[in-house]
Amino acid sequence: MGRYRKPILSLLLVLATVTLVSLTARERERVSWLEQQAVELLAPVQAAFSQTAQRVREAAAGLSELAEVRVENVALRDQLQRLPWLEQELLELRAENERLRQLVGFSQAQPFSFTAARLIARNPDNWFSYAVMDKGSRDGIARDMPVVTHGGLVGRVVRVSPRTSTVLFLVDRDSGVAARVYRPGDQKTLPETESYGVVLGQGAQQPVLHLRIFSHEARVEPGDRVVTSGLGGVFPPGLAVGEVLAVTGDELGLSKTATVAPAVDFHRLLEVLIITDPRPEEIP
Repeated sequence: MGRYRKPILSLLLVLATVTLVSLTARERERVSWLEQQAVELLAPVQAAFSQTAQRVREAAAGLSELAEVRVENVALRDQLQRLPWLEQELLELRAENERLRQLVGFSQAQPFSFTAARLIARNPDNWFSYAVMDKGSRDGIARDMPVVTHGGLVGRVVRVSPRTSTVLFLVDRDSGVAARVYRPGDQKTLPETESYGVVLGQGAQQPVLHLRIFSHEARVEPGDRVVTSGLGGVFPPGLAVGEVLAVTGDELGLSKTATVAPAVDFHRLLEVLIITDPRPEEIP
C-alpha cells in the first residue's frame, strides 16, 4: 500500500488544482498563463475520467436492460409452457360443447321431460357397472328413472340421495331390459313372435350385451338394431339399445342368443339425461 501512496497523493493534488482553477475561473474574466497550462495539461485526465464515467453509466444502463430482458424471457417461457395446457383445455371445451349440443338436440326431439346430469364418480374396478350423478331427490330424481344420452339407453337410477343419484349401467350383470329387433330400412319391426327378447348385461371390461331371443325361429341377423320394447314398465319403448353383431343358437335349436354392441359409448360417458316423466309414447 505504501508504494501507491505518492501516486495517489499526486493525483489528488492534480484534481484539487483543476477544481480550484475551475472555480476561480468562473469568478474572473481572464485566466492566468499558469492556470491555462494546468488546464491543458490535465485535459487528457479529465477526458479519461469523463469517458470512464460515461462507460460506467452505459454499462449500468445495459445491466438494467439485461435484467428487464431476463424478466421478459421468464414470462415468455412460462407462457410457452402453458400453451399445451391451454390447447388441451380448448379441445376439451370444444368436445364438451359438441356433447351438450347433441344432448340438447336429442331432448328437444323426444316426447319426454329430462333433467340433465353429469357423472361425478365411477369405480375403476367396476367402470362399466354404475356411476354417481350430480342430481338427486331435490332435483326430482327417483328410483327406476331411465337414463339416456343422444346415443341411446344408459341404464336406470337405482339409488337416490338429496344431492346425488346412482345409475346402474345397461352393461352391468344385474341389468336386464325387455327389447325388440328391427332391421334398418324396414318401416316396421320384424314379426312380433320373432323379434322380442331380453337384453342382459355381461359386466365385462369390454362392455357387450346379450339378447336372449324368445323364438327359436327368429330371423335376427348382424346389423339389425335393438330397441326397448316397453314391456316391463321401467323403460319406455323405442330407446336405442344397440346393434346385433352375431347370432348363435343352442345345440338343440330351441333358442337363439345375439351379441349386441351397445349404442352408448360407456368408455367416455360424461353427461346424461334422466327421463323424469316416461310416457307410453314411442320415440320416433
